[in-house]
Amino acid sequence: MSFSFSWYRRRHFFILSAAFSLWYCLSSHAHADNTPSSDISVSVFSTYPSDQLATSCNDISPLGACIEDGISPDLFINIIKEKGWFKTVMAFNEHYDYELLIAHMNTLSDKGRVMHFLEMTLLWRGMEINSTSVDTESHQDHDGKSSDSKEDIATRLLSRWYAKSDENHLFTTDFLYSALEASDYTRSLKVPQKLGDFTRFDTQLYPDPFKGAVTRYIHPTFEDALIDVTVYPLIAKASANRDTFLQQALHDDWKKASEVAHARGLNLSKDKPLTTFTANPRATGWRLAMKAESQTSDTIYATTYVFTQHDKIIKISTTFPTALSDPIARTLMETIEVPTPSPLMEQVRQLLN
Repeated sequence: MSFSFSWYRRRHFFILSAAFSLWYCLSSHAHADNTPSSDISVSVFSTYPSDQLATSCNDISPLGACIEDGISPDLFINIIKEKGWFKTVMAFNEHYDYELLIAHMNTLSDKGRVMHFLEMTLLWRGMEINSTSVDTESHQDHDGKSSDSKEDIATRLLSRWYAKSDENHLFTTDFLYSALEASDYTRSLKVPQKLGDFTRFDTQLYPDPFKGAVTRYIHPTFEDALIDVTVYPLIAKASANRDTFLQQALHDDWKKASEVAHARGLNLSKDKPLTTFTANPRATGWRLAMKAESQTSDTIYATTYVFTQHDKIIKISTTFPTALSDPIARTLMETIEVPTPSPLMEQVRQLLN
């Protein structure tokens, strides 16, 4: 099967679908499983030590005398900021998806040395995804006195924690999805390597398990001819009317495309009305075909399809009209396999019921 794209002109390329703009946000992370934490923003708080941390501290103290916050949380936060490990660090403010909770304890060990314990708990939207503890002892000079400042100790503790975090890929999408028990798109999402003349370029996880994964297909000749296939969970009760959510997804795309077209001085209209689309007897969804026109450029087309499979929405976004995109949508829906409902979404739906 092949399709003709001879009508394409590169200088008139224009992206209408919201999926494409989201893709470009992702494209800066070419390797999702190695996303650096420098792209992550975090909110940081102090917290009480866990029972496990308290036990670790008390076990080495002859008198069981452990002190909380012997090093100020503000000092830890300032060091995190200075290290440049994260894009933005905001103290005591629930502004970002990622939150770090800091707990510190110190005590005098039976060897007469001061031991320090640091516990760092990582949350994503209030859900704990990791807790890591590290420790260090104060360095002593020849007189037996501590030669370390509090800043030295805090820096050493944080550096050890960050090394562990980096080793365990703590701030990657793969870790996030696994820790939250979200769908495993890397292993369970099955998409064809080719769609007609198009070849699968890459599959990326969004940095949000509720947005799922997107696969891009490219054309060997026309680099502006693109197909994006986005698969994400339906956030609704199991008994919800799925057609309502599919139509809403396309209405949202229309609204975003209208905003972009208006900003670029283009006249956006529906090339074909919003309608049901049957890819095969097992897959009936909805289709939205758009076109953007102006007096200075050729007409530009974009077509989007939405279907459901298991508890997932499948969105197929193309940069060409229905005559070319309909066969592609049918071919894809014959072969695509999406992950089954994840433990994360099962819990979410229990809360929605």
